[in-house]
Amino acid sequence: METLKFDFLMVPVLALTATCSPVDVEIIQSILERPNMKVIRTSIIHRPEITLEIKPKPIAKNKLYQIIFDLLDNLEGRAIIYGATVIECNDMMKELQKNFDPAIIGMYHGKLTSKEQSIISANWKNKIIKIMSATSAFGMGINVNNVTLIIHTTLPMSYDRYVQEIGRAGRSGQQSRAILFYSRSDIRTLLTILSNGQER
Repeated sequence: METLKFDFLMVPVLALTATCSPVDVEIIQSILERPNMKVIRTSIIHRPEITLEIKPKPIAKNKLYQIIFDLLDNLEGRAIIYGATVIECNDMMKELQKNFDPAIIGMYHGKLTSKEQSIISANWKNKIIKIMSATSAFGMGINVNNVTLIIHTTLPMSYDRYVQEIGRAGRSGQQSRAILFYSRSDIRTLLTILSNGQER
């Protein structure tokens, strides 16, 4: 982004995002050295087609998996299951492949190679993958119009990220669900990730 201010000095810049905090706006303005950029934002996030649900997370992993499998059994559309870490993402994919057709299961996280990420993204966009196990690295350019279920197996790292991730459901206005499984131990998990700078 820094090269914009040198390579395109006199060119107008339009930056668009669905979720950008005031702090992030200030950072972008600082990087571009354009402190007087006009910011247009709305504080209203209204997605009536998405039903938000918070459920207690079972201590036993197999119980959590079974609840998720039951949700997927009745799925119309596609689903994204977000985990906090690469390990959670891997474990979820393995369990999904035991219970569903492996051909419709995908996995995406920040430790995959660029080539692997490109292939998985293409299979997602082409509707080959129906159920995606992912970390928050699964983001840019992956919006499709038939996602009807978003599951978070751990608290998201931030409110902005949560809004962005659940916003991938209901793109065509169809009724969708966003389910967050919560336990107090999640807070320790997130603090560990933040303190270690763990790859996502």
